[in-house]
Amino acid sequence: MSKLFCVCKERAKRLLGMKNYLRVRQTILNVQQKLAFGAQEVAADAALFAKISASKTTFSIVVPIYNTPEPYLRQCLQSVYDQIYQKWELVLVDDKSTAPHIRPALEAAANADPRVRVVFREENGNISKATNSGLEAATGDYYTVLDHDDLLHPAALFWMAEAIQRNPEAEYLYSDEDKTDKHGQHFYSPFLKPGWSPELLLQCMYTCHMSVFDRKKALQIGGYRSSFDGAQDYDFTLRFVSRFDRICHVDKILYHWREWEESTALNLDAKPEAYKRQRKALTEYLDAQGETYTIGDHAIRGHHKVTFLPRRREKVSIIIPTANKSAEINGHTENHANSVVRSILETTTYDNFEIILVHDNNLTDAQLRAFRSTIRVRLVEYCNDEGFNYSEKVNLGASAATGEHFLLMNDDTRVITPNWLERMLGMAQRPGVGAVGAKLLFPNGTVQHSGIWLRGNVAGHIDYGSERNALGYDLSGNSNRNCIGVTAACQLTPRAVFERLDGYRTYFPLNYNDVDYCLRVHQSGLRSVCLNDVELFHHEGASRSGGQEVATDEIERFLELWRERVPYDPYLPSNLV
Repeated sequence: MSKLFCVCKERAKRLLGMKNYLRVRQTILNVQQKLAFGAQEVAADAALFAKISASKTTFSIVVPIYNTPEPYLRQCLQSVYDQIYQKWELVLVDDKSTAPHIRPALEAAANADPRVRVVFREENGNISKATNSGLEAATGDYYTVLDHDDLLHPAALFWMAEAIQRNPEAEYLYSDEDKTDKHGQHFYSPFLKPGWSPELLLQCMYTCHMSVFDRKKALQIGGYRSSFDGAQDYDFTLRFVSRFDRICHVDKILYHWREWEESTALNLDAKPEAYKRQRKALTEYLDAQGETYTIGDHAIRGHHKVTFLPRRREKVSIIIPTANKSAEINGHTENHANSVVRSILETTTYDNFEIILVHDNNLTDAQLRAFRSTIRVRLVEYCNDEGFNYSEKVNLGASAATGEHFLLMNDDTRVITPNWLERMLGMAQRPGVGAVGAKLLFPNGTVQHSGIWLRGNVAGHIDYGSERNALGYDLSGNSNRNCIGVTAACQLTPRAVFERLDGYRTYFPLNYNDVDYCLRVHQSGLRSVCLNDVELFHHEGASRSGGQEVATDEIERFLELWRERVPYDPYLPSNLV
């Protein structure tokens, strides 16, 4: 169902806004030009070609077939014959087709090439049983399922073999994909995927094509279940990743999904039962994981709105560094420290939290009386004659906190989602999650932050400046999104993680402190997640007592620390940059 990500031109304009649409459109055109000659580029690199061709990795390509139109079947098979990596077998499974051209075509294919094997099923069993028949007949180290009307890129198996050579313990690999017209001649709507994103997978089947699995391990989990036909790939993938975790994203377009009258690629309602079965598979997976959750309807068919709720009623310490500044907001002067505390107390539905207000000893007498009389608020005085240091304030607040989780929060943010805290806590309690963020909005309602992206020495905010409800290029604008990091303007992290990483590094007083922290979270093997349906307003920059220029020494220190250790953002498709 990952083709649900690929949107037509007019729909993309609506989802992205014209400015972002034009930027993405040009990027997409550049990507298509860049990838058009992938196989020729491989052949031109003689050393790489020789190295990968010498690999012993074998692939089984399983093609379940039922009454496939003759031209589509012929093109599908030809895309396998055209593979520049030759260590493959093709397992064709006829699911008791009634069309007269199928059997002769398959027999001819088997007679023409010893690597082609044909399984003629005695009864029609539909997609899962047909796929299992092919899987049982396969002998390769890895296998992939190729839909009977789709096409592989000529270098598909080559790049999979190359990825396996770099990651010899890989158990599951997936690639980018695009669409092709019914003639198989034009390619468009590329879907460039993020790196392995467990939380995104629970929103939709984003990995889809091309998926390559360790064959023996696929058999260990029992193959595909016919009760999930139409969503069998989603059910299978969820069960597979619950057992095996060595997963690799190959960031190249290796699969072409054909659009024609009966295909899901063209008509999102072509398989109306698939969505119900997706929901069933997702529910079974979450129940087996022991999650506390709700699943709601998403604006996009094939996507699911999963909300994680706290497994344990743990205490959250909300740490707010403040310079006690005021600003003009909506035509009136507003004190940030007063307003952020008020928004938390008046809006939040979760009740096990405390507020640690780290101040510069510049609160008024009236503020001191008000905060001290508020049972959830604790005041911590910060003294530093050298100027504002956000990281020091965070660490000081953490040392005074009593909660099992720390939520770092700027004083120029305002809570507008009532159950924001339990939702962020529920996500933070998931195994493997080290930092959780939220969608932050400018006062005019446009997006300020929905996660952090990183490229070289540049870090930025995902969807910056987009419309509030824009779904984004990959339609994850309102979903739980894995990303390289989340801003400290609203960042929840388990206390145990914070302490293990020694908190925020004080040589990043203004900038890069949150990015640095999240990169250490990433390096430790944990994930960052942004909840894009949890929203706060953010009056960006108002928390600081000084200017907002990025100091040269902060940039140099960041590059010194991270340029080699994290050379790229695994969640940001390289071809979009």
